[in-house]
Amino acid sequence: MAAVGCADGTCDPPPELVTYWECQTFHALPEPGGLLDQPAGLVGKMRACANAYELWQAWKAVSPKEAGKFIKANKKRWETIQKIMEWQTDG
Repeated sequence: MAAVGCADGTCDPPPELVTYWECQTFHALPEPGGLLDQPAGLVGKMRACANAYELWQAWKAVSPKEAGKFIKANKKRWETIQKIMEWQTDG
């Protein structure tokens, strides 16, 4: 949810999202070695944060007029967006 909040501009990005952006910028993983040499769970958390951030940014860019078309073309993404909206209201 911190990644979604960051996409909304309501909070700072979580550390895993910052690390993901740094990895993309420098084309390198955060720790020495290859993908499997990273701390347990870090790469998955980075990807999850990036996915949530990018999905929420994409959803925010959809105009209300185009929402139905987006939902129809992106059923799995829409399921995730609905789950995020539920989590936001559950606080």
